[in-house]
Amino acid sequence: MPIAGISQGLGLGGGTVATISGMRVSWTPVEISTEAWYDASDGGTITESGGDVSQWGDKSGNANHMTAASGEEPTTGSETLNGLNVLSFDGADPSGQYLEDDDFPLPSSGDIAVFLVAEPSDVSHGSDSIYSFNASERDCQFDAGSDSQWNGRISETGIGSQLSATGFPYNGPSVYNTNFDYTGAAEYNIYVDGAKVSADETYTATIKTPTQFKLFANRGAARPLGGTLGEVVAVEDCTTATRQKIEGYLAHKWGLEGNLPSDHPFKVSAP
Repeated sequence: MPIAGISQGLGLGGGTVATISGMRVSWTPVEISTEAWYDASDGGTITESGGDVSQWGDKSGNANHMTAASGEEPTTGSETLNGLNVLSFDGADPSGQYLEDDDFPLPSSGDIAVFLVAEPSDVSHGSDSIYSFNASERDCQFDAGSDSQWNGRISETGIGSQLSATGFPYNGPSVYNTNFDYTGAAEYNIYVDGAKVSADETYTATIKTPTQFKLFANRGAARPLGGTLGEVVAVEDCTTATRQKIEGYLAHKWGLEGNLPSDHPFKVSAP
């Protein structure tokens, strides 16, 4: 049952708790201010022809829709996770399947946290990326960091220094999260399934905005990643409380709650 789609359809917000026929509706990202929100389990957000996806609609209300060029469309309807539809990407080099928003407005604060339910399954280059922000300066990509497996690395230009995860490889499916907290700690870091897997790298300059936001491709779109993608949530709020709530929501929705650390506040039940 795609709770997220139902909640948005009701137009919930501001922490409201809704009911449907007496049933309490769980928390979803519609309860907070999001920069972008993409949900493959909500078929109403996907524009496709013969399973080829030309657009993935933004559920945040900001109209930051993702599109694919002809011949570069990911596919829908062929794979699932926890019984929910996911998008599939072939990872073919040099021109594989990916989605992008050419004019994505990042918050002026420089703060951005990106959460993805993804399974990177076909890595052929260290720059194969789950996502990237491409602005030709002050930008970054969340890439494999290996030519054969997904290790997890933030490769950047002008915002700090390269940051690699530890404990790899990460094959997924998992909840991946990168936090760029400029106004608070002035640091960025990496979480996988609610566990911190990197050091804190100093965030010296904000990512340039607007930027190209790409899903399953690196900044130059020459290194697409193979695998599946279920949901993406991007928010300005980099606080621990919001991070854990989004992790809990995504983990329970996509059947990944078993991956959360034992002390995670939403290990047992969804927010």
